[in-house]
Amino acid sequence: MVHCTNETVVGKYCNHIPLHRQSVILERDIGLEISRATLDGWVLKVGELLILIFPFETAWIHARAGRLHVGDQARDFSLIKLDKSERLQLSVLSQQQPVVLVFGSYT
Repeated sequence: MVHCTNETVVGKYCNHIPLHRQSVILERDIGLEISRATLDGWVLKVGELLILIFPFETAWIHARAGRLHVGDQARDFSLIKLDKSERLQLSVLSQQQPVVLVFGSYT
């Protein structure tokens, strides 16, 4: 069961596979019927155990430590578009139109 729990957490947070899709994959590939609620419980339990090892407040304070303030100019950078058709440069985009940078996970 530990291996399955590990695979669920890695699938969700590293491979960006939602729990409902993992449930379908498990049933389709190995005939194991596990509800999304069960997978959700496993992920929550792992989170509870991790908080005992590395408290959220510590992680948050560590992540937020820095000198960035609201309104600060972003450093210039470039990224390749998802379709790999071209490279976009922040300084060029911001001359053409307002740019909003959003950081976070969409899983």
